[in-house]
Amino acid sequence: MHTNHFEHWPQMGKMSFGPMMELNGITTRLCSEIARENLQAINEWMHTVTEHTQNLSQAKGLEEVLALQARFASQTAPHICQHTQHVMETVMEGMAEYRKCFEKGMEKGMNEYTKEKKSMQEKAQHSTQHHK
Repeated sequence: MHTNHFEHWPQMGKMSFGPMMELNGITTRLCSEIARENLQAINEWMHTVTEHTQNLSQAKGLEEVLALQARFASQTAPHICQHTQHVMETVMEGMAEYRKCFEKGMEKGMNEYTKEKKSMQEKAQHSTQHHK
């Protein structure tokens, strides 16, 4: 059984450390940005709900309650849509960064594989020449 491919595991580990750290950096940035965006949205939402609840407590009659509800919906809908759009844009940017990182890693891996294959072929060729 050939065991020479086990000799390359440490090198593979070293090669994969950089891309893993890059992926970690992308993920950390995305999660931080989305969490920050969510906290801001929750803060705005709570402020708006508190204000709306105070207004509702002073409403006199069904028509005023319905008018307050309509105003509340028109105030919050744009913010919710804007928040959702920003989070989706952040996720799409992250996906593009992940793709670039993956492609770069695959290219580097293929280059290393090609070098290793060539080296092994040269060793095999050298070994067969010595046996002749």
